[in-house]
Amino acid sequence: MKTFLARFGPLLLAIGALLAVYLPPVLAGRFWAPGDGIIQVHPQRVLAGWALRHGELPFWNPFMFGGLPFFANAQAGMLSPLSWPGYFLDVPGCANLTIALGFMAMLGGLWAFTRALGLPPAARAAACMIFPLGGFLTAYSGNPAMQQAAALLPWLLWALERHAQEARARWLGAAGLLAAWIVLAGHPQTAAYALLVAGSFALVRGGLRDALARAAALGLGVAMAAVQLLPTLDLIAASNRRVISYAWLTIYSVPPQALPTHLFPLLFGARAPSELFPVKLWAQIEWWGYMESFVGVVAWLLALVALGRVRDRMVAFWAVVAATGLILSLGSYTPAYRLWALLPFLKQMPYASRHGLELTFAVAILAAYGLAALQAEPARSRAWLARATGVLGAGMAAVWLALLTYAPGFAARTQPYVDAANGGLDMAWALAPTQPAFWVPPALLLAAWAAARHRPALLLGLLAAELAAFNLHNGVHYILPAARPGLAAAPSLAWDAGRSLTIPAQRFPDCTNCDLVAYLQALHYPDLTLLTGERTVNGYDAFLPGRYGDLLGMSSFGHAGELDPTIFDPPHHALDLAGLRVLRLEAAVAAEPAWRARRAGGRLTRGPAEPGLVVLGNPRALPAAWRPGAARLLAPAAVDAAVRGQAPFDPRGEALLEGDEAPGPLTPGPATVATTGLTTMALETDGPGPGLVLLSSNYDAGWRAWDAAGNPLPVRRADGFLLAIAVPAGPQRVALAYHPPGLGAGLAVSGVAAALLLALVLGLGARRRQGAVAARS
Repeated sequence: MKTFLARFGPLLLAIGALLAVYLPPVLAGRFWAPGDGIIQVHPQRVLAGWALRHGELPFWNPFMFGGLPFFANAQAGMLSPLSWPGYFLDVPGCANLTIALGFMAMLGGLWAFTRALGLPPAARAAACMIFPLGGFLTAYSGNPAMQQAAALLPWLLWALERHAQEARARWLGAAGLLAAWIVLAGHPQTAAYALLVAGSFALVRGGLRDALARAAALGLGVAMAAVQLLPTLDLIAASNRRVISYAWLTIYSVPPQALPTHLFPLLFGARAPSELFPVKLWAQIEWWGYMESFVGVVAWLLALVALGRVRDRMVAFWAVVAATGLILSLGSYTPAYRLWALLPFLKQMPYASRHGLELTFAVAILAAYGLAALQAEPARSRAWLARATGVLGAGMAAVWLALLTYAPGFAARTQPYVDAANGGLDMAWALAPTQPAFWVPPALLLAAWAAARHRPALLLGLLAAELAAFNLHNGVHYILPAARPGLAAAPSLAWDAGRSLTIPAQRFPDCTNCDLVAYLQALHYPDLTLLTGERTVNGYDAFLPGRYGDLLGMSSFGHAGELDPTIFDPPHHALDLAGLRVLRLEAAVAAEPAWRARRAGGRLTRGPAEPGLVVLGNPRALPAAWRPGAARLLAPAAVDAAVRGQAPFDPRGEALLEGDEAPGPLTPGPATVATTGLTTMALETDGPGPGLVLLSSNYDAGWRAWDAAGNPLPVRRADGFLLAIAVPAGPQRVALAYHPPGLGAGLAVSGVAAALLLALVLGLGARRRQGAVAARS
């Protein structure tokens, strides 16, 4: 029993720390879906599961932004095995199971990797707590795609480390498969950062020839994921992310003023206020990224102790990774990010704070080395322990001195915001160094110093307590009540009379003490409308169609509150072309002077009453399908000007086309369309001559059309963003289907890469066996 506890007791403690944070709310009938989880990720995963259970590959999403690619978006993680079990559950089950599987995979990978590094059980357990419960994964615990990509990083490093130790070709095969899996997890940014860390590790570990073999295996693994990557790259090129400004790239940069939160995590308040520190987050929203780099005082103490072994190549490597992650998380506050912005593909990935991935992972490994040093070399490590304690103590003293000197004036400058956010709480009190949030970290540092000098294993208990407390203040706030029965209902595929648009009072509704799911449902908040089949003009998604977003003035995520206000002016045609029939304004929005003027302007009509909402109608909305009698060929800029009402344009009577092929004579006529699946439609039309049928659905190069005899029909872009099908004379029944551009090429590249990886593994394996035979002879 003692042997078992010595070997696995620390691991059980790490598992217990995770369960202490995540299990109680689940047992209470709640589910983890912070931030993006409830308003984007899990509704999309439920939609993907619904489609797969009904025998359909969900290539297209007809419910948001007038329709947009679904499979190419990647975040549903349809090719990641960790996602598959959740597809057979409703929203709470999907959320909880996918998060549980991600953390289980992460713990296993961290334990295996640190074991391969030769670290003792207690050191392994430290890493198993710091990374999963650190700031990065706390901030994104509701995003399974990010979590799964991060969870597979230690497994990939484990395979690379085993190859460095044994030079067996099978470890190259495992590394290639894991690299592909990280990409297929569904979050390109997290995958890219994880692969950069793994690629750097592969190059510095071992000899040059073996390092190149490992790098080749990683490259082939990424190529094996081309079945997902190529459609995603095609989507990026046609989306709002085709060009990203430097300001957008560096959004959520961590300001230097926020760095003290590494030592005092509640310096700017907490997401989940409590009796210990009853202050909500009050810093500017751009500062919130500091949370993604949090690892805790104990982890930093151990990481600094590890620097005593900096001559160890691996300690030096992880120290460089940690420093790089910290510098890059500063984003626009450091010139280094200008160089980062030059890198292809990476320059299209905003949110500098997400470099907390590299920082928290590297500190977790360094802390494991530090705890191992304290256990194995106590005399030599105590000098570094004293230095580390002095550095952290000096930092804390500097923060205290700054608070005593500047807190009153700082509180006075921020008081109006703080009063509104915290119900009149006195900010001078909140910033006083005598408050628990400011004396607990120094006390924790002293306790960690004492434990490290006498019983280093006791540091695991301090780690667990500190990280669990951080999560309780910054994670539990996001635990939502379990969904109501109707939330996971099968979506309706019927093409309704038009689309809706909801403008909430807040971009991210704050519903700490209410049933957030019920509130979002009553608000018709995208993307929850996916689950009931309501078609919306807006949505919440990282990749909205580029021309559509340009003409409707939508920002990155298409929140209705960020729409270009001119689209509601009478000359503008974009909303009419998109089929907007129902406009919902939250009461606080409808009371604004600008909206009172629009409501009185005559374009919008009063609709049926809904609780807490002002409902308006748009009588100018175009139908789901129509057949104009004329068309004009214009340059894209001229088309956009006409749609915006800056040039004469009759949307019902004519179509505006782009390209080199001029339209011939057209005849009007009736046209109807019905959705037969997520990715298929049926169209019926009739006319005495050739015609052009327009659909209030977004154009994409992946759409194909055929007549009843199976002959292909031309598909074009019309009016800036609409799908248009050229039809011959007479009654026609047209079938439409969507196939992701790049999918066929991606399958081919994936197959070739898999074959090359297999050849690499078999070839190197055969060479190794021949060398072994020659050595014996």
